Parts: sequence; structure tokens; C-alpha cells
Amino acid sequence: MASTDSVKQYVLGRNPNEAERLNFQHEIWTANIGFLLHPVISGTPRKADLRVADVGTGTGAFLISLAKDLPPTSQLDGFDISADQFPTGDSSVPNNVSFYEHDLLKPFAAEFLGKYDAVCLRLVAVAIHKEKLDEAIKNLLTLLKPGGHLQWTEATWLKMTELQTEPGASRSALASALKTFNDFLTSSGMAFSDAVEFQEKFKAAGLRAASQDVFSSDRLPETRQGFTQSAVGAVTGGLQHIAGFGGIAWSVDDVKRVRAEAEREIEGGKVYWRTDLVVTVGRKAEEDQPDHD
Repeated sequence: MASTDSVKQYVLGRNPNEAERLNFQHEIWTANIGFLLHPVISGTPRKADLRVADVGTGTGAFLISLAKDLPPTSQLDGFDISADQFPTGDSSVPNNVSFYEHDLLKPFAAEFLGKYDAVCLRLVAVAIHKEKLDEAIKNLLTLLKPGGHLQWTEATWLKMTELQTEPGASRSALASALKTFNDFLTSSGMAFSDAVEFQEKFKAAGLRAASQDVFSSDRLPETRQGFTQSAVGAVTGGLQHIAGFGGIAWSVDDVKRVRAEAEREIEGGKVYWRTDLVVTVGRKAEEDQPDHD
């Protein structure tokens, strides 16, 4: 089980409702990004026996989806600081998918070092302090084989905007909830707002060919409402969790009231949230290559 401190640090909380929301969010994000593994990774000649780690795996939705696209000879391992959301006992989990409890800020066990063709993360920066980001990347690189890729996907939460499809539509509850959530994360020193800086972080860590792709959260317009519903669940669920341990001035009842108002605002797609989804990819140098681009 996760410690009390780690539960507080992960501001979205861990419970069945959040697990369901994470699985839905995974589908929406994947639809708008258009891939699970970046083409520079999935196109490698080692695809038949690709080994992939998903760090901050949560419910394992990423790996379970990825297993459908890869041969059963691939090996997919999920790591998370807490096992609370692992799909334990779920018969739909493929045999080549495994889960391990591990804090990415601590060294990985020797059995995992240098074993992976790709190490992937999605929406993990919300649980990492800015001052620990370089340490996290350093730890992740130890998992990669020479020539392996690190892929990290985040959203630009501070740029998320309330947009309307109807004149006069109210968006005040959405704006208030998002500002309160972002203010808490910013004041807590989390790295959640650093997505656009990851490319430089990757280069500084010695990764080759570091690049970014930026997609709109509504690249597929039909996903707007689903993305917004999921994001409202994340923001207000997070605020309720934070209010529960006194992290914000709002009470739990205040958060529930704002959530109800926000859900009314987004009914029928009258108002929706839009932001950027940023995928940063870099390659670990081959052992016999000099360390430069």
C-alpha cells in the first residue's frame, strides 16, 4: 500500500471512480494523439520482441491497449508507486503484461536495468516536484537499452481554456475549479506545467534526437465533451481529495457544489475545455556512439 504522504502527493487520489475515469481518459487521449507508441519507436525492427515499461501505470490501461497492437512475444511491464489501481485479477489482462510497485524517484531493481526498448509515461508530472524532475529522468534512463526511447506525454494544464459553442453560456464554475487546482499544484512546486520544457530536459540528460509533437485535445471534435468530462472529473476529484486533507480553503462540500455547477455548464457541449497534448521522445545513445546529436 502507498504511504499517507504518497497518497497526498498524488493529488487525484486512488479510488474506483478515479480508476474508471483514468481508463476513459486513456481512450480520449489516445484518440486525439493518434498512437500509443510514437512511430519512431513502433517502427523499430525489434517490434516482434519489444519490451516496454509504462511508469506511473495506474490502472494499466496504456499497456493493456498496447498489448493488442503488439505480438504476444513482446513484454510489457507497468510500474507505479502504489498498487492500489492495478487490475489485479482482471482476466482481460494479457499474459505478457506484468505490474510492479515502485517509486520512480528511487533506483530500479537490477533485473530491470537496461532491459527496455521503450519507457513511456503519461500524466505523471502532476505527482513530481519540479526539483525532482531531472532525478526522475535519470532513473528512467537506467531502464533503457542502448538505442531505446523515452516517451513522455503531458498536457499544458496552465494553457487549458474554457471555450463556448453557444453565446452567453456560463463557464465560471469551470474557470474557478481549474484556477484553484492549478494554483494548488503551482504553489506545491509540482512539475505539471513543464510539458513544453521536457525536450530541453531530455537533451540535458543526454538523450539523442529529442523531439516534441503537440496535438490539440480536440483534434477530433467529437471527443471534446468526453475530454472535458474526464478533465472535470480529474480537477474536481483532485480538489475534493486536496480539500479532504486541508490543502485548499474550499471544503469538500464546496468542491461538490462547484463540480455540480461545472457539470451543468458542460451539458450538451455548450462549454468545453481545450489544451495541448505534448509528446516528448528521445533516444538513448548506442554504447559505441559519442554522446551528442
